[in-house]
Amino acid sequence: MSESQPDGAPASQAPTTRQRIQPRQVIERLADESALEEINLNESQQLYAAYVEEEVHDDDAPVLRNFVGDLGDTVYIQMTNLTKDEFDILWDTLRHDVLFAWERGKGRKHKTCAKDAFFMTLCVLKHGNAWYKHAADFRLQPSAFERMVDKMLATIDPVVTSLYIVPPSGMGMKKFDNFPSALYATDVKFQQSNRPGGTFLDVKKYFSGKHHLYGFKVECSNK
Repeated sequence: MSESQPDGAPASQAPTTRQRIQPRQVIERLADESALEEINLNESQQLYAAYVEEEVHDDDAPVLRNFVGDLGDTVYIQMTNLTKDEFDILWDTLRHDVLFAWERGKGRKHKTCAKDAFFMTLCVLKHGNAWYKHAADFRLQPSAFERMVDKMLATIDPVVTSLYIVPPSGMGMKKFDNFPSALYATDVKFQQSNRPGGTFLDVKKYFSGKHHLYGFKVECSNK
């Protein structure tokens, strides 16, 4: 026996039926988007192919070219303490690593090209003026100029160190007279002391003719 619904009670509503997926419409939409993307790629190829295939001159440094154009090749010595040949050899050595670091990463690229940044960094290393003075010379903001030079130094430092700096060899440096197995002395310090007791022959070995004092000679090594 069914129960009657009270007066004023809302009628029960049937649940909404989920709309059926239309696979054919999905396929057609994706096909249309793929065709449109292909058309856009073809148009881009026709419009910009000449620019893409154009040779990129990584060594085209407008700042350096401007300096050389006004002052000649003597600007290399005046600004970097290197001759033109020395500058070119060093740049050729570092060029691959510098260009890789300059083009790496996302976001906005440097407005200053890699070779110009290298030239400016060498100028900073030679003259060592305040950041704002060097930045004003090259018409750059001091903070941006400092970040650029820091990045250049961080890029070239490991390459230059590995190629041009030879670590010291223990066999080629001064050895300890009393403890030759300690390899070599890296520091010698004279420590003053009171005159020891004993005969003259006993205490004279504690006297330093260089310092005219009695004391001990401390030899240190990092090995």
